[in-house]
Amino acid sequence: GTTKCDEQSDRQRWLHDPDTGALLFSPPEKCVDVAMGKATALAKGQGVDVWDCNGSPQQQWGYDGTLFLTSSSSDASLCLEHKKSKGKFTGAAWIWDCSWEAQQQWNIEDQKVQNQDSGKCLQLPHGDIANGKTFVVDTCPDDSDYHQSFRVDGGELIYQPQPKCIDIGEDA
Repeated sequence: GTTKCDEQSDRQRWLHDPDTGALLFSPPEKCVDVAMGKATALAKGQGVDVWDCNGSPQQQWGYDGTLFLTSSSSDASLCLEHKKSKGKFTGAAWIWDCSWEAQQQWNIEDQKVQNQDSGKCLQLPHGDIANGKTFVVDTCPDDSDYHQSFRVDGGELIYQPQPKCIDIGEDA
């Protein structure tokens, strides 16, 4: 439907690609955030979700082969980990005491965050960017089907879904 234009609306971010002529929907950038729920402090075992970037401690990450929370303590003691249960990987990512174990080693390249041990990637199912949606660790899609990107910028781990095109449907 149509509505009054609102420069602040995330649902009205459209771009024109002059090379292809396509009109693209460009979702806002979001941050990888520790899902604190009602907790008042960062603690091991908390999952990660997507949230509007706001500079809060649960969004401040460092990268040295591990992704660590810079605000977890003066020595950055909490790291992003591909969760294991009974020796097998689950589909979850959480923060845990930094140990430099293989499940805490991540590659950030080609706009992907890939766990070195499992070979799987951090991603949002269906690219749903509503605040609080949980990141999972799952099979990395091939580049032609990958519609999410990550980058570290100013201490934040930025998540950016790829733009989508308007399609008017089947030819009449």
